[in-house]
Amino acid sequence: MFYVFIKALVLQYLHDNQIHIWYLKTDEFNQETSVIQYLAILADEEKKRRSRFYFKKDQHRYLLTRYFVRCILSIYFPYIAPAEWVFKTNKFGRPEISEASILPDFSFNLSHTQNIIVCAVTKSGTLGIDVEHVLKEKPLQRLSDRFFSYQEANFLNNLNKIERTTYFYKIWTLKEAFIKAEGKGLSIALDSFWFRMRNNTIQFEFNSQLNIRQKKYYFFQTYFANDMIDTCCELALAVHIKSENVESLITRLFKFSPSGDHQSELFSFNYHNKL
Repeated sequence: MFYVFIKALVLQYLHDNQIHIWYLKTDEFNQETSVIQYLAILADEEKKRRSRFYFKKDQHRYLLTRYFVRCILSIYFPYIAPAEWVFKTNKFGRPEISEASILPDFSFNLSHTQNIIVCAVTKSGTLGIDVEHVLKEKPLQRLSDRFFSYQEANFLNNLNKIERTTYFYKIWTLKEAFIKAEGKGLSIALDSFWFRMRNNTIQFEFNSQLNIRQKKYYFFQTYFANDMIDTCCELALAVHIKSENVESLITRLFKFSPSGDHQSELFSFNYHNKL
């Protein structure tokens, strides 16, 4: 079945200056069918972890997430079947491919919220992706005052309620994407760096505690709505560029379909910074 799946996928090659973003909607995958078809390709530890989720919907999403990333990786490395991938985590918990020699600069990252799962891949460096469902009832001012930098919290507190909600999630996704790209998670203080967003551009600043002055970062952020359906999600990417030859990045979006008829879609980010 997998080789038919690969044969049906005729995608543009992943170039050095490209980021491919894949997404799926969990409500398009039947829970019972998914268990029958997908559970077998998971590793034993993944199966055990899935069984620890109390609610069926959480088991379903976890199963789809693991199946999803295994299939995505095998699209780019078709000589490795989805069931054959072996993963590890670094000391901060970032998931990685155990066999690093497959492609040293190849990077992938996952995120999920509600019924949306996203996976980004690139050869240009290390990336982080975050997608968040916008919840208007959250105590956003209290959260920003506690976790954001003074600059960001002050900016949000001067906005009206609607604008505050919008920009809270834009900033939050950028922060999550950045700490995932760094591979250090919440060991990085969220108030040690900050973002300014204006005129469709992102400005990234940080204090002396964050020793990344020699690193080259590229950021993207947008409201994620596709298929004429409002997902109510904000999405952000952070990419630590490692190749000296990359001077710009091109993003392509693919929808992962249960039928195997995956489609490429037009996609652009509302906010980005220039290298």
